[in-house]
Amino acid sequence: MTLKVEREENIHESGDKGIAEVISKKLKNRLMVSSIVEIMPYGSLPRSEKKTRRVFDSRAY
Repeated sequence: MTLKVEREENIHESGDKGIAEVISKKLKNRLMVSSIVEIMPYGSLPRSEKKTRRVFDSRAY
């Protein structure tokens, strides 16, 4: 599973690798789910004003 996480505004990307590892380890410990965490720049993920589908299954069958 790939999880895209948006970095906070005005935060430098130098800590991205460390925070991605922390998020990945916490997911593994709490949910028993292995994941790849990608830290994205602030404002890069789409915004929505109404309820939308936030989980996308992009597995190839």
